[in-house]
Amino acid sequence: MSAINTLLCMIAGISAGVCAFNLCVYYNVDEKITVRRLIAVKNHEQRVDTTSARNNFTLTRSIFQFKIFSKILKDIKSTERIKLLLERADIPWQVDTFIILSAILGLIPLILALFFSPVIAILCPVALAINPLYVRYRIKKKNLLFTQQLPDALDLLCNALRAGHSLFSALGIIVKEMPNPISKIFKILTDEIALGIDVKDAMKSLQEAMPESVDLRFFTTVVILQREIGGNLIKLLEVLSSTIRERFKMIGQLKAQTMQARLSGIIVSVIPPIIGVILYLMSPSYMSYLINHPWGKIALGVSIVLMIAGYAIINKITDIDV
Repeated sequence: MSAINTLLCMIAGISAGVCAFNLCVYYNVDEKITVRRLIAVKNHEQRVDTTSARNNFTLTRSIFQFKIFSKILKDIKSTERIKLLLERADIPWQVDTFIILSAILGLIPLILALFFSPVIAILCPVALAINPLYVRYRIKKKNLLFTQQLPDALDLLCNALRAGHSLFSALGIIVKEMPNPISKIFKILTDEIALGIDVKDAMKSLQEAMPESVDLRFFTTVVILQREIGGNLIKLLEVLSSTIRERFKMIGQLKAQTMQARLSGIIVSVIPPIIGVILYLMSPSYMSYLINHPWGKIALGVSIVLMIAGYAIINKITDIDV
């Protein structure tokens, strides 16, 4: 009965949290005004000074979902960092939503530890790291997909330029024909050029959208240099497309060759905690020394630190930049 009561309490708590979310949600009016102004400028219903276009007509979403948290978190430096990471990962969360979800995930092992076993509290740091790891995973997945699509997009750009299209028109073809995420990234470039912003400044904004992508940095450098000193842009883009394909092929080969070492790091990090939990559930007295005795606690803490350090070292060794 106690387990059923615990489950009912958790369901009631989640329901209360959902109700509070719906009651306290804060909609940013300035965001809707910005969207309407951007649409008006794009449809040539409103004129804009190109020097102030970036400041006055930048399309951004609200940082905070709840008004009460905006006063608390707006002056914290990490707030802007979290906002940038969420945008780069294409996750439609606000900063306070991200923090609240992380806190809830971190509290779940503590609540379970109160009702079942104190050992479950060890999983609290793991639960807190779920959201940041998910954001990092989404960013890495987006960068990988972008790298795969970029050579095809450059080939499409070259064909459009050969057919007589201007650079802006050729970039618009990429936005229309290519899938996400590359169409969404290049839409940033075409929208800023449509607003009258200089191509060089628009290219810098494109780099800021995906700062981890080396290939995108190569592309923006090629376009900026060609516009400043001249040259055959089509030939440069063809060479860049071939280089990116060869680089991506080499990255795949390196991943295949280091797979055994990375798998060993995962196994070494995951298996000991699983065995420890199984042994505790099967025979609590056998593992009680690690939990109750001071020397056992020290040994348990040192082993956790060493496992994390071992995984980090193996991951660093196998992470080869190309």
